[in-house]
Amino acid sequence: MTSVTRLFDFPYYQLAKNPLQKSLITKKDGTWQATSTQEYIDKANAISRGLLRMGVKPNDKIAIIFGLSEIVMSNKFFGKEKIA
Repeated sequence: MTSVTRLFDFPYYQLAKNPLQKSLITKKDGTWQATSTQEYIDKANAISRGLLRMGVKPNDKIAIIFGLSEIVMSNKFFGKEKIA
């Protein structure tokens, strides 16, 4: 990947240019947990595949309800963005 033109391009750009073992760090149950660039992409892709299996199509409207850590929230966001 040579340039970033969409929000969900950032993780792939980071993976190509400077993959990190601690790309995103979030606090869960009082403990800091790191997620690597590759793990983040894998989680986002898993959410995308799940939405596709549920029948979500481009331009469909979906609601995302969350009360978990920011990492889960952003994975859900990027998963949704990849379909559109």
